[in-house]
Amino acid sequence: NYESDSSSSSIDSAKGSQSDSNNDEPPWKREEDTIILETFQKEDNKEYALQIISHKLPHRTRRDINGRFSKLMALLLETLKQKDKWADPCGTAMLGQPVTEAEQAPNLPSNSKNQFNILAPHAERIRY
Repeated sequence: NYESDSSSSSIDSAKGSQSDSNNDEPPWKREEDTIILETFQKEDNKEYALQIISHKLPHRTRRDINGRFSKLMALLLETLKQKDKWADPCGTAMLGQPVTEAEQAPNLPSNSKNQFNILAPHAERIRY
């Protein structure tokens, strides 16, 4: 029953639980987000990852999946930026000091295949 949900769809959309492209589609579930993030993390080939996700989420279009992935990444990156602001709101703690490679990406794994691992711990902050 999408009619009863329509009054809250704009609020939910702003929180990231709805796709920005179509207010008539059902809200995204945590399980779907997990499938999307984990599959893109595991697969080097984006098209192959989309194919796998499409099979696991047959009620979602490839365009919707790709859009949701972009939205999730934007939310995760914003969360990381906010975390950095809270840790050093003025950005002055390390002013004038060189940044080492370890400080730039302390949680990044050695291989680029797992490029989203640094973002995954912050996924729980996404509101549904």
